[in-house]
Order: sequence, then structure tokens, then C-alpha cells
Amino acid sequence: MTPDHTQGGAFSAATEDTPFKPVAMLSPGQPEARLGERVARARAHYRLTVEALSRLTKSIDRPEGRGISPPSIARYEANAGQPGARELRLLAQALSVPTDWLIYGDIGTAGKSDVEQQLIDLLRRFVAEQNAENDFGKAQADVVASLRQDEWRRALQEARKPG
Repeated sequence: MTPDHTQGGAFSAATEDTPFKPVAMLSPGQPEARLGERVARARAHYRLTVEALSRLTKSIDRPEGRGISPPSIARYEANAGQPGARELRLLAQALSVPTDWLIYGDIGTAGKSDVEQQLIDLLRRFVAEQNAENDFGKAQADVVASLRQDEWRRALQEARKPG
């Protein structure tokens, strides 16, 4: 099981008000294989015990207030179980890290300014909308081509009939 506090190292000078800046922790094979290590690293940065992280998730979990139990967090950190979507969201919110980092170890846009993140989000939305329009346009073109092909087949069949 992962200790509740780190001794020395990269997290020794961390305080609760210092934002955690994830570093890339990519794993060959299954990307979620190191999820527990990433949770433990972020938790240690904030000097939270498993119980404290559990309480933090409960305060975030509105309106239910259930959060994630300490035994569940300990299981995740020991890689003895994987969190579901709700738990991933709560862990990401409580630890102020992107869910992509928890799952994949990919830092993506972690640690960048809010303005940069907003710009990236706008660009991603724009690209997604363009792709959706292009996919719709392609689908329309496919339907038109299909109709033209059907019309051509009918015309061909009509032409083959004896006069």
C-alpha cells in the first residue's frame, strides 16, 4: 500500500496551496495500469491521507455527498481495483488533475493557464464541429451518389429490356 506522506523527494516542499503539476507517466500496455500510482502521487503532493482525500471527494460529490470511501481509494492506489466514471471524476476534481492524466498518464494541457485551456477547448470544439459537418456532408454525398447509382441501375435495367 502507498504511504500517506512522502519522505523527501519532489513533494517534500509542497503545500496545500501549491497547485499539483502532473508529469507524463505513460505506461506501455494498459494505460490505466499506473492509475493508483498517479492518484497516490497527487494525493501526496497535497499531503492528504487516504481518509482526507475521501472527505474531500465527499465534499465535492453534490448532491449525494457520498464521495469515495478510504478502502476504495486504498484499493485504487494498490492497483487492486479500478474506479468507475463517477469516481474518476471525483478524484480528478479533488486532486485538481485532468482525468486523462489519471487514466493515461498523459499531461495533455495540465498546468497551463486558464486562457490557454479555454483557447484549446474552443479550437477543439471548432474542429469537432467542422468534422461533424464534413462527416454530415460526406454522408449526404454518399446518399446522393447512392441514389444516382440506383437511378443508373434502373436506367440500365430499362435499357436491357427488349424493345
